[in-house]
Amino acid sequence: MGADTGLSVFAGADTLRVGPCQGRAITDAITLTLASATLGLVALAVSLAAMRARLAPAALPLGIFLLGVGVITLQIVVASVLPGAVSLVVPLALPGLLVLGPSLYLYVVALTAERDWRPDRSTLPHLILPALGLACAGLFAALPGDWRDAMILRGETPDHIIVGAAAILAFGLVLAWVPQSAFYLTRTLVRLGRYRRRLKDLFASNEARELHWIGWLVGVLATVWALAVGVVLADNLWGWTPLGPRAGATIGLALTWFMAVWGLRQKPGFEGRELPAERLLAPDDRPAKYTRSGVSDEQAARLARKIEAAMREDQLYLDPELSLHRLAAHVGAPAHRVSQILNETLGECFFDYVNRRRVEAAQPLVEAGEASILTIAYEVGFNARSSFYKAFKRVTGVTPTRYREQGGRGG
Repeated sequence: MGADTGLSVFAGADTLRVGPCQGRAITDAITLTLASATLGLVALAVSLAAMRARLAPAALPLGIFLLGVGVITLQIVVASVLPGAVSLVVPLALPGLLVLGPSLYLYVVALTAERDWRPDRSTLPHLILPALGLACAGLFAALPGDWRDAMILRGETPDHIIVGAAAILAFGLVLAWVPQSAFYLTRTLVRLGRYRRRLKDLFASNEARELHWIGWLVGVLATVWALAVGVVLADNLWGWTPLGPRAGATIGLALTWFMAVWGLRQKPGFEGRELPAERLLAPDDRPAKYTRSGVSDEQAARLARKIEAAMREDQLYLDPELSLHRLAAHVGAPAHRVSQILNETLGECFFDYVNRRRVEAAQPLVEAGEASILTIAYEVGFNARSSFYKAFKRVTGVTPTRYREQGGRGG
């Protein structure tokens, strides 16, 4: 492996390479300040996550994600403050990078699990690549100091089998980071999509459960990941770094702040809801279970009438916290059976059914014009103005304001 075959493992930081590279100290005071601020934020957030992990297991993968960011950022600070320790710290970027995707995905799994999530044997496969990265960093740390400095700081490769093995392993792991990141970003988005569909089966108001911020975060991370891959290729193929260390430090601080603030305050989406004794249906297997349920047309029609009466006469839709399980308890039927009747007999999922009822109750109030749109939204069971507008337009074809202007005529 020649002097020009080093592979960058953190876009934007000149010293952060695995394998041969030219070590250059970062002297930019702004970059150092940004990186130091990120490390301080990581230390605080990881400490809070560790304290919460026993009662809130989702804090565990969140803390690991932030720790990975901190380990990567540490390279910048060490390169500026303790350049003599660079060759010891740089290899830690490998496990830091390789743990980001799995920990973010497991954090989303913990937030979207229908039952309390705890790490178990099923989480171990997600840790294979980070563990290999940590082993690789340990291998570099075990090398004699002059060999390690030669590889990481001067771009030289001592002729020894252990050195060659360390370089090949590091090179392979960095290459594996590219598809690994794409895999976990994709799985996270798929998981969020299924979660949102499941919410509509169980709740009528989902504002606090939607996890839209994670969707935005994943989008930003995907963009940063694409940029990082581009920087790695440009740096190693042409010796050109399109993003400097200051840009990397700025992105790192912004993402760390966003993840720490929103991540530590987010509760699991299904927290506090009532769990039935029977197994809850997953979105993917619901149709097959429905077809095998053996409910007669007469039974389905009778339960449908109970559901309609609960809305029309008892006005359950006015409850802003109405859930599928509360409706099921009211009509005296299992939650999965009520969900089946809503989807197959009444033709709507729970979310759309309840919110259509709310909109129908709101229409004459909007037309009368005696109360504000927001007041009406709260009166009929909505928790937010935006949710009311979205549901109202879905049912009537126009916004509440336009409906009022047209004298009660929809689109």
